[in-house]
Amino acid sequence: MTPTPGQSTGAGHLTAAMARADERTVLDGPLVPRVLAILIVGLLAARLSPVGADLAINGLCAVAFGAWLMLRRRCPAWVGPVLGVALLGFGILASPESVDVRTITGTTVLLLSLPARWSFTLIVIGWILSTTGRAGDEGPFAIIIAIGQSLLVAVVLCLLELTAQTTEELHDARGELLEERMQEERLRLGHQVRSLLGRTFATAQHHLDAARTHVRDAALDGELQEVGGILGDGREQLGRLTFEAQQTSFPEELLAVREVCDRLGVNLILSIDDIPEREISDAAALVLREAMTNLLKHADPTRCVIAVRRSDSETVLAITNDGVRASAPASDAGTGHRRWRESLRPMGAHLDAGPLSDGRYRVTVRFPTGG
Repeated sequence: MTPTPGQSTGAGHLTAAMARADERTVLDGPLVPRVLAILIVGLLAARLSPVGADLAINGLCAVAFGAWLMLRRRCPAWVGPVLGVALLGFGILASPESVDVRTITGTTVLLLSLPARWSFTLIVIGWILSTTGRAGDEGPFAIIIAIGQSLLVAVVLCLLELTAQTTEELHDARGELLEERMQEERLRLGHQVRSLLGRTFATAQHHLDAARTHVRDAALDGELQEVGGILGDGREQLGRLTFEAQQTSFPEELLAVREVCDRLGVNLILSIDDIPEREISDAAALVLREAMTNLLKHADPTRCVIAVRRSDSETVLAITNDGVRASAPASDAGTGHRRWRESLRPMGAHLDAGPLSDGRYRVTVRFPTGG
């Protein structure tokens, strides 16, 4: 059936959805507001610090703040409060008489990493101590101005980081929505395929039953009956394929990968140890299936290596391919990898995925074993 104008095929829907997933640029992500926040801190460190040891210390504090800002999603929860208290306390004790980069960054980190009641409590205590240290040299008005300047800069830095967080959340939500739409499209295609093939199976079964009424040869009738059984099994499997999640074993998934690689002309190299545990085998099959989906989406491979190594303490699955496109994701921070980690976490498995040299990409999963 040819689609009419205004309609698109299912393949067109999926291709367009995959293209939208790769549309994100650097300017769409959280990098810009975070880099801007780091630049502000760096300029303040250069402007407010005299040349010498104080400049070096403020520079190191600015670097620590920038590193935490860029890596905070991967850091343990306790890193932020500890860093914030250290920066705030060090700034107040070392330079209580003026606006200080350490005080500003410490205030910012506490505001971003602790609940409001705790962060405000620590900040108020810190600024009271700071005011006490300044009281002998400065008037109240100068102290209020200094505190106001520091808090204003801290609020600006917080707003920039909240903008970055919102951008990340929107991107994750867009990725999840895209996955849902692609799943809906797969289900729609499944309905269409089932309807078309179901009618074909039913028609073939009807003609087969009609033909059997005219057959007098017992042997031929037995063969036709066997064909009828095959058609019935085919209809059953088609229903499960389009409406149920199919759980395949790791060997079955390897056979499917071999067929795909043979059709595409990809040199498939297998180095597989035995995987006796059913739980590990099922999880490895899921990882292999998703990795091959990403391979077809983000690469034009000529070679794929699948290796499994088993020891007394762990089973390691590694999938490496070449031909990664320039538009492919550069890290393992995407929505798909997070879903992998969530599904593997109950098993204590560890996922590592990322690009290698010469346009290669590797997915590695380490499953702990009981020996």
